[in-house]
Amino acid sequence: MKFKALVFDLDGTLTPLAAQHCYPEVAPVLHLAKEKGLHIFIATGRSSFFVMKDLREETGVEAIVSANGMIVIDKDENTLAFHPIKKETFLEFVRDSREKNYSAGFKFKDRIVVFNGYEHFLANYGAAKENHYLIINAEDCEDPSVYGDCVDIFMFGDPDYFFSLRERFPDLTLILARKQACEAYPKGFNKFTGLQELLNSYGIREDEVIAFGDSENDEEMLKRCGLGVAMGNGTEGAKKAADFVTLPCDQDGIGHALRHFGIL
Repeated sequence: MKFKALVFDLDGTLTPLAAQHCYPEVAPVLHLAKEKGLHIFIATGRSSFFVMKDLREETGVEAIVSANGMIVIDKDENTLAFHPIKKETFLEFVRDSREKNYSAGFKFKDRIVVFNGYEHFLANYGAAKENHYLIINAEDCEDPSVYGDCVDIFMFGDPDYFFSLRERFPDLTLILARKQACEAYPKGFNKFTGLQELLNSYGIREDEVIAFGDSENDEEMLKRCGLGVAMGNGTEGAKKAADFVTLPCDQDGIGHALRHFGIL
């Protein structure tokens, strides 16, 4: 099988958590892969506006599957796919965050809006201070719908409580994002479905792609791409979903895998 593209998760795969630079050994590996004719894509839970210019240039990325597959953009910021949460679901989730008093960031196309627990969200989400302007304090907002279409919700608190919301919000997928944080987005969509939409625009099949990831939200693309590579620091679920487990992300795990399979 001749592979045509590489797709990478960011946090815990290409970069440390919330960082805007990849690990030092990663950039040369990716640029060598590009020289060999491989396309470089990113599939991340982050919003695309948290994949800054320096990181895009370091990685040579051509397109981004962001917000867990809800938004797909090309290198010129053209939107190839957009899958918002239903308005009534979004509004009910805002009400729940206020009634139960947990911190939640609601991701929109160009910003994250926090309707409750703003300071807690800002302190724990991991965004660099120079990017805090992208996280809006809307604790006093009486009509959350003015912000438009929400695509993803990142919440801090008790995971057991958030998982209990699955019955109440059957149109959402709820997953563990961190030890004390969960994420929710429209059911039926994920990083892999976003990747499919991107690949269609390139005329590339999923079996011609090598996927790299470390977490629950990477599992579908690790299972369904031509070759799935889990990072050595990844979750057990990611490792089980993958075809190969490489070294940890901070030990040249990406380069190790690409050399192992003769890609480089």
